[in-house]
Amino acid sequence: MLGLLIFLISHFMLDKKIEAVEKKFFSDFKKISSEKELEDLRIKYLGKKSDFNQILRSIKDLSSEDKRHIGTVANKVKKRIQNKITDKKNEFSKKDNLDKEWIDVTAPGKKIRQGHLHPLSIVQRDIEDIFTSMGFEIADGPEVDSEYYNFDAINIPDDHPARDMQDTFWISKNPKRKKGEGIVMRTQTSNVQVQYMQKHTPPFRIIVPGRVFRNEATDASHEHTFHQFEALVVGDDVSVANFLYIAETFFSQFFGKKLDVRLRPSYFPFVEPGFEFDISCANCAGTGCSTCSQTGWIEVGGAGMVHQNVFESAGYKRNRYQGFAWGFGLERLAMMKYKIDDIRLFHSGDVRFTRQF
Repeated sequence: MLGLLIFLISHFMLDKKIEAVEKKFFSDFKKISSEKELEDLRIKYLGKKSDFNQILRSIKDLSSEDKRHIGTVANKVKKRIQNKITDKKNEFSKKDNLDKEWIDVTAPGKKIRQGHLHPLSIVQRDIEDIFTSMGFEIADGPEVDSEYYNFDAINIPDDHPARDMQDTFWISKNPKRKKGEGIVMRTQTSNVQVQYMQKHTPPFRIIVPGRVFRNEATDASHEHTFHQFEALVVGDDVSVANFLYIAETFFSQFFGKKLDVRLRPSYFPFVEPGFEFDISCANCAGTGCSTCSQTGWIEVGGAGMVHQNVFESAGYKRNRYQGFAWGFGLERLAMMKYKIDDIRLFHSGDVRFTRQF
């Protein structure tokens, strides 16, 4: 009778302890708001020094019947506590992943700023597209070249006054050098003319866009570094009439309206005869405005029939071929098209200017 009473009391006391631990756990569990608090709770109720673990350790001292009963009850409670902690841990983990991966599709998107072409690059591409559609090839040449190709080969010898007009950036200019051996930053894209003709036999038509350098004082209309465009057409019966047609076709397509071209006699060492050429003002259609100083015409560049001395420098027989060359500044053309009043803006590095294009 006494043994049964002790058995019932021990069952009752351990059952109550286990029940109190579980009740206290669920009370504390409701207050959990972070993974750290959850881990602290796990240690408190399932750790080695926890009250619950002490109860489990005391089971070994019980009788066989007590062990079976209390062990079963304790394991069920332990399992419920473990499941609750695991579920909560998974819930926290899922919430963290959602916070990281969640995208508010209603929020305005972040604008990705992309690079864009410089206005001179845009103008150069427009020029290349128009001329390639007319059967021209695009040629290129060195920006640092010998004075032979930059001057001598295109009929500008050492004592020619045109050299004074192009006060050059010299890389090498030994006073005792042999003729044509000096090295210069090219002053014009015409340095490509003879180099191209030495490797090709007429007929051909090419354009040469590129950067050139001159020692000039800068102002709103002058820069020491700028871009030029050169066109060269060589064949058996090329004439000034061919030049006029090609020029009028190009400028009309470039500005998107019919423009006229006129020639005025001028002098350039590498052409004979030489011309300055003007185009009818794109702003007033030739009627006269402030842009063209009320003349109806705007000066664009120089042109002429290729000098036979230049053909001889290329190795061609004198009077065997004829052709024309003409060129102008890309900056000037861009300024006319986009109404830009200062050439220095092109190389200022100010993105407020370039973003407009």
